[in-house]
Amino acid sequence: MLAAVVGLYSADYPILAYTTQSSVIAIGYYCGVLYWMHRRVTVEAAAPRLRVAVLSWVLLSGLVLHFVLAGGANPIPGVLTGDPADVSSFLLHYVLPIMVFADWLLFRPYGQARWRDLPGWMLFPLGYAAIVLARGALVTGRYPYPFLNPDRRGWDGVGLWIAALAVAFALVAALLIATDRLRRPKMPTQGH
Repeated sequence: MLAAVVGLYSADYPILAYTTQSSVIAIGYYCGVLYWMHRRVTVEAAAPRLRVAVLSWVLLSGLVLHFVLAGGANPIPGVLTGDPADVSSFLLHYVLPIMVFADWLLFRPYGQARWRDLPGWMLFPLGYAAIVLARGALVTGRYPYPFLNPDRRGWDGVGLWIAALAVAFALVAALLIATDRLRRPKMPTQGH
């Protein structure tokens, strides 16, 4: 959570950026979890199915930056220069997803995600794309990412990017659900 807060405050991230929105969701989720853990006097995270959704959303942010926007480039040289934008990007696109992944991987409860959750999880990234495209086309004429810019890619190109990212997101989310299902506690068998 600290990585997200520092990342958001150390550079100029507009609220329209997917990174900003997924980071704010992660901050909100973990603040809520800490509150409910304290209130219930437990160490198990509240809303574990939502935890996997948050993980899928911040992973999407990190993967899109790394593979699409940065072309797979190593982020460390930029971080070592101390440029606030590079440090912020590193915190939000690498550290935050790794920390949320570690939380999900290491801490209980396990096995809570359901296959039926996947379509609901897709609503945030797909809704995000629809809103920024509508806003750009009808209001501002600006788009937050080059692959969502119909002036550069054409509407067909943007549609292909959205379809490709939706498929990639669905595959990553399905892998998370499958992994979480495998970690589900086994029920003891009755009798011999």
